[in-house]
Amino acid sequence: MNKILLKRLLYELLEEIGRLELQLNELENQAEANILPYVTQLVRHMEGVKERVFAQREQFLLAFQEATLDEAFIHDCINSIFPEIRSSLAPVRKALYQLKKREVLPETELYLNSLGLTKLVPDAPGVVVIPVESQAQQADLPTFESLIVSSLPILDAQSPLPWFGLADRFTEYFSVQSIQMASLFEEIGVPQSEAKYITPVLNLRLLGPGYYAYFVLKSLELKQFSVLQAVEPVLFQALNRFGLVNKDLVILHQSLERLRQSLPVSEEAHSVVQLFGKEDVADRILKAIEKVIPERLAYTEKALLKSQLLEERLERGMLISAVPMLGSPAQLREDLQKLEQEGIDVYGILHQIQETPASPREIINAGWLHKLDQSPAWLQAVLMAPQDEWSVFRTRIAELDNILLKSIEIAEVHRVLSFEESDALMPV
Repeated sequence: MNKILLKRLLYELLEEIGRLELQLNELENQAEANILPYVTQLVRHMEGVKERVFAQREQFLLAFQEATLDEAFIHDCINSIFPEIRSSLAPVRKALYQLKKREVLPETELYLNSLGLTKLVPDAPGVVVIPVESQAQQADLPTFESLIVSSLPILDAQSPLPWFGLADRFTEYFSVQSIQMASLFEEIGVPQSEAKYITPVLNLRLLGPGYYAYFVLKSLELKQFSVLQAVEPVLFQALNRFGLVNKDLVILHQSLERLRQSLPVSEEAHSVVQLFGKEDVADRILKAIEKVIPERLAYTEKALLKSQLLEERLERGMLISAVPMLGSPAQLREDLQKLEQEGIDVYGILHQIQETPASPREIINAGWLHKLDQSPAWLQAVLMAPQDEWSVFRTRIAELDNILLKSIEIAEVHRVLSFEESDALMPV
């Protein structure tokens, strides 16, 4: 089962390398003559990093076969090999941060605005997104009572899939400011200063099932094993309770079960693990979160159904800015056949085929469902033939990002036009 986890983590690493290369190529095409040699050297550096990864490809390919894969190798990948490779990418990230234009796309603001954060805490400070070099810079950002500052690594600026992390600072604030959450902390015996053990469950309720995959993979990447050990079981229980279970997430959870025993955990986190392991405690946490994030603000089971419909379109390379009505296709066919009969309401039939704008949450969750489903095949293809498939691999990454961004943009246009149309139809 740990083969699954290895494939997931290897894909995340190659995805990061692919995105860095795409940005370097863009920079190389636009660079002025005085910095072009420097950019060229960065491109060569990336080639060396890729060679280090693909030097292990025979081992990685065992994850796709029936043959046994050494558990020690998997642990080495998580604890040393992958972190060391990411460290070698740090100079490239730093160079991109210094040389490229740093901006937050309008789609990022559309996503944050769609979450309804002010409805959770009406007098909450505003959320400002600041571009940073890497995830590690998050801790260096100053905090203010009247402002919530969230960081966006430059590599994630044009990729909506990691935007789930943008809500972290707000949910930390919310977990302290909400009276119900403060009572929960006191009741279960976790200090409010340790909000990191509760906020992921708040995020899951607010953001959807894709957050589970984001949290697990990011925690392993950053070697945040203590938080992962304490939170993941409750997070998976929340998936079931909120009706957000997906087969790929179940498999990811199962792959963690075997790894869990060997992950290091701090003394403080160990006590939290023991506490959260009690069934009544996890149940109390989930009940409290259901109350503080009501269904009208949460990502619900119905939203998951919409994301699954969007995923089907994504597999065909289509934009996913709108969701078809959730009616019965059989009923629609029957109504269409009866159109010529007297008394049939044509407008009722048109309503059945009308599409509604998708929310950014539904779009990004559809992107995660698509990635979880398709990435093992993409990974195997590039491992089998790196020289032939690498450009295809990078293209798939870029195309998914572009479709998600364009879908968020067009969904907002659709939403505004739908709102204006409904206003125009209102009687005066």
